[in-house]
Amino acid sequence: MLGERAAAREIFERLGEHDDPDVRFAAAGRLLELLDGEGDDEAFYDLARRRAADADSPVSGVFGSLLGMLQDSRGETAESLRTLREAAAGGAPIALFTLAQTLVGAGLVEEGRVTYRRVLDAGDPALAARAMLALGRTHHDEDEDLARAWYTRAAESAAAPGADPDAEPADARTGALAAMCLGALAKRNRDFPEALTWYQRVIDAGDAESGLAAAHLGELCYWLGDRDGALRYYELTLGLTEEPALVAEAACRSGEIRYERGDVDAARRLLRAAADSADPSFAPQAGTLLARIARLPGVEH
Repeated sequence: MLGERAAAREIFERLGEHDDPDVRFAAAGRLLELLDGEGDDEAFYDLARRRAADADSPVSGVFGSLLGMLQDSRGETAESLRTLREAAAGGAPIALFTLAQTLVGAGLVEEGRVTYRRVLDAGDPALAARAMLALGRTHHDEDEDLARAWYTRAAESAAAPGADPDAEPADARTGALAAMCLGALAKRNRDFPEALTWYQRVIDAGDAESGLAAAHLGELCYWLGDRDGALRYYELTLGLTEEPALVAEAACRSGEIRYERGDVDAARRLLRAAADSADPSFAPQAGTLLARIARLPGVEH
């Protein structure tokens, strides 16, 4: 196996010097996969640096974007931004998006917002939807109305079919994340109908965030004093996810509600699950309720 990888690496390295830029590009992509699998970070970085300097690359900005991200991960912020600005100069969508993301991360939010807006006109629907989502996030804590407008655009754009009506939407994952953000704004305002609209969309889509969406609905119902709703959505959470923190919250609060209603067996089962989770927030609460149940007359231990 080691011999096969070494031989493959030698072939891709040789093809990386080919006269045809398409061959160089393809070989570099395969070699990067190989180096990543081997954990050879320095060789990976060096290859990205050399390919970023290839002026004849058939896909402008790809390796420059990669190099910029690697530089940023190394804490070389100024060098990263210089690399990314060069990569984005040709208007490649991925280069513009990566530059915008890095600018915002570096605290240059206004320049990042301007760059994200350039992505919208760069001809890549999926990246455009992601840029709308990112723009919403830059406004999330300072201008709720503007954040909501961008999130809504992202959700609608991500859900829109492309030229082929039978094709998948541009970016279903981005649409789900935008819906989660819209749900978060509604939850913050204690607006259950609005929160339900967006979180239910995520649940119905079967997205990876569906368990979290159900937990948010459960918590919002709990805050609003709607114990039936809290129980319904927390028990849905338990059926959708095995994420320890979400399971702890859902099991603890479902157990609490079952205990309030006199369903001791169900309460004890749920509370034990929460207590066993060792979650710092909900395990102690569950333990306290379990101790209270244990003191009830006629309860078997």
